[in-house]
Amino acid sequence: MLSLETLGGSKVKASTKAVTSSEAMTRTKVLNEIDKSEKESDLDQVTEADGILVKNRDGMRVVKMVDILFVERNNRQTVIVTRDDSYTISKSLQELEALLPKSEFIRSHKSYIVRMDAITSLSVYGRWTYVVKFKNTDKDALITKEKAKTFEASFGLMK
Repeated sequence: MLSLETLGGSKVKASTKAVTSSEAMTRTKVLNEIDKSEKESDLDQVTEADGILVKNRDGMRVVKMVDILFVERNNRQTVIVTRDDSYTISKSLQELEALLPKSEFIRSHKSYIVRMDAITSLSVYGRWTYVVKFKNTDKDALITKEKAKTFEASFGLMK
């Protein structure tokens, strides 16, 4: 026959095992999060040094800075556009603007960041906007009249 103390002791042991199991699950989750954050930290270093890290269902890829023609924000999505492809990412234009070299890229419009040395022409699109054409592609972006003047001044095109 089991006494009440023995039953109480068994219950305590059983709850201790449950806590131990719960603690093990918590430790596993914490270790996974640490591992995940270390991997993300490593990927962030790759992103800042070599290009922009793009994650999609096929995996991850680094898009080199020199390959980027422009970045567009459209329908709550940010798209990096290169000559051959486009990549949807989760970063905002503001975050990308901070990552991209200011000597090579300009925030041309509320929805665009463009690579200055890839621009071949600016065409009037409206009263306050121009269409930006790029080298070796039919893709285009927008630039405001004010930013167009800044762009022209940087190339000594202002009269």
